[in-house]
Amino acid sequence: MLELYFEKWAGPAKDITMFPEEQAAIVTFHTPEVVETTLNKHHVIGKVPVNVYPYYESLGTALYGKKRPMWKMPDPFIESVHSAVWKFLSMKRQLSPITDQMKAHFCNVDMDSPQVKLSPLPTLLRQKGLTSKHVDGWKKNASIVFRDIMAQYAVFECFASAPAWKAVENEVRSVVKEDAVLAMDASKGSLTVAGLAEDTKRLRGPVEDLMQRAMSQIERQRDGVSEEMDVSPTMFYILQQDGLRKRVADEAPEMGFSYRDDTKKLTLSGLVAEVYKVQNWILERKLNMNKKQLKLDPHLLDFLRSVDSMEMSKDLFTSRASVLCTAWRVERCF
Repeated sequence: MLELYFEKWAGPAKDITMFPEEQAAIVTFHTPEVVETTLNKHHVIGKVPVNVYPYYESLGTALYGKKRPMWKMPDPFIESVHSAVWKFLSMKRQLSPITDQMKAHFCNVDMDSPQVKLSPLPTLLRQKGLTSKHVDGWKKNASIVFRDIMAQYAVFECFASAPAWKAVENEVRSVVKEDAVLAMDASKGSLTVAGLAEDTKRLRGPVEDLMQRAMSQIERQRDGVSEEMDVSPTMFYILQQDGLRKRVADEAPEMGFSYRDDTKKLTLSGLVAEVYKVQNWILERKLNMNKKQLKLDPHLLDFLRSVDSMEMSKDLFTSRASVLCTAWRVERCF
């Protein structure tokens, strides 16, 4: 339609470049005379008035003169930054550099708080070749650039009680050093760590391990129990050969156990669930153990009573490869 209009009222167009988003077009004619005629004429296309201005390719813009369109400055908007990240940026004096980076995109950044305010600079409307695309797209472009800058930083949270934090604070700070900022919130039971993305990724594992270990230790001190079981020395030896120590390590590496020959007591110390599992394992082993009563010569019984029952049991019932062959017990109680 545009091509037909100018061909009828001015002259054949050499080229027409449309800009739908700006409701504009650049029309190139074959001769300067046709351009002059077009500029001096009042144009109405489809009952809609159309303004025509000279366009200079060397300048990359049209010369509007006093009829230059009046652009409205875009409204400011808010970008939220995590408070811990904002604190890290402030600590590292990175607020001003970010503001300087955003100036290249006609954007003023107010970073006085984590609610960052982004406003257009006056130079936005004074840039060369200004179009509605520049004005309308300013907010989206400024937001993308600002978020790309913020993507260089990261934050993570981990569970942390106040007593656990008090116990390992110095150790955590020695790991983190100046690479991140720490924020403990006792009311939420969390520790927040913020810094450069690559640093927080590296620090996450060690920090979480320290906090988990401290919380586990406090839980054991608060909720731990100690239970005693009657176990003869020979049975304790058999249980050890059957993997008691490995069982305890598998169920709970921090669980403790001890045995006293004089009282024939096995003590298990740990959380209730851990102690219960190991107790069940021991009871199952005792119940499922093969036993056999033997009638021995009285002289042999006298001999057995005169020697170390534990050493004799090892010699009689454990192979050279230390594989237990039977659960027959030779004790001084014979």
